[in-house]
Amino acid sequence: MQTIDTKAPQTDPELIAVRSFQAGELSLGQVAQVFAKSKQETMRLLAELGVPIADYDLVEDLATLECAEVTEQSTAQILPSLVAFRATFPLQPVSAGDFCREMRDDDRF
Repeated sequence: MQTIDTKAPQTDPELIAVRSFQAGELSLGQVAQVFAKSKQETMRLLAELGVPIADYDLVEDLATLECAEVTEQSTAQILPSLVAFRATFPLQPVSAGDFCREMRDDDRF
C-alpha cells in the first residue's frame, strides 16, 4: 500500500507551480492562486516542502556593499572639486517658478 504525503503537491499543476516558483518563473502570489491558499499559507507549505522562499545571495550582497563603500570614498575625494566647479557658475537670480511666470506674462513662453 502506497502512502500519500499530504504535505506534498497532489496534482500536476501544483507540482509545476512549485517547480516554476523554484526557477523564478512564478511569484509567490501566483503559486498561492494555484494552491487556492493565502500567501502566508503558501509560504508555510513551501517551507514544509523544503522550498526556499527567498533567493538570497550573500556573496552578491557583500560585493554590492564593497562597491558602495568604494563609491562613498570616491565621492569624498571628488566632492571638493565639484564644489569648486559649481562656484564658477553664476547664481540664478530668480526661482524657476518665477522665471516661468515672467516668461508667460511677457509672452516669451
